[in-house]
Amino acid sequence: MKKAIIFFLGLMASNFAFADALGFRVEAGIWQYEPSGSIRDSANVSDSFDISSELGYKEDDVFNGVVYFEHPIPILPNFRVGSTDLSLSGTGTIAAGKNWNGTPVPAGSVTSSVDLSHTEIGLYYEIIDVGFDFDLGVNAKIFDGTANIETATSSFSETIPMLYGHLGVPLAGGFKVLGDMSYISLDGDTFSDYNIRLRWDSGVMVGVSAGYRSLTIDYEDGNEVIDAKFDGPFVNATLTF
Repeated sequence: MKKAIIFFLGLMASNFAFADALGFRVEAGIWQYEPSGSIRDSANVSDSFDISSELGYKEDDVFNGVVYFEHPIPILPNFRVGSTDLSLSGTGTIAAGKNWNGTPVPAGSVTSSVDLSHTEIGLYYEIIDVGFDFDLGVNAKIFDGTANIETATSSFSETIPMLYGHLGVPLAGGFKVLGDMSYISLDGDTFSDYNIRLRWDSGVMVGVSAGYRSLTIDYEDGNEVIDAKFDGPFVNATLTF
């Protein structure tokens, strides 16, 4: 990830667009995701745990939210910070014994928990802001999670720098179609996080949005491997100043 961090800092230093207003917006609500994929903390591929069929992780409703701050100073980027609660737990069944971080996990009933909750911090510039919105920048996802499978445990701590883009298309009656995308693929690791939503603004600060979000993690660091996807609908309340 060293090359990615250098690339991230280089993009932060660039400035090529202009903001034209002071603004503050909060979007927060509930994301109903469906988990799929596998996790492993072992050199052996056969020690992978399917998070749905073996660990028993099911659809869940979690909090996600983003705060945006925009200003009229051209040389400085705008700022966004977000949070996603992604704590999974369940009881499943494995047919054959496996290992997790050097600890044997016997066949049979398995109780586990995985915390992939994260904070994201982004810097971006408004390329177009004339009703039709187009933003570009960078976004860092900060993970500091753990995985516990029976008595075995391990941790996952990483800061992931990503490219960020936003697109907004105005419609009639206060409606707007919006999309956000964060993405990086480097050194064999790929992270992507996108959402598309329909937002309605009342014209008096408050509004509501509904859409679909997909988060994909394809990460390997030594024996630690995460190949998972979380996707589903969400509903947010919005507050704009």
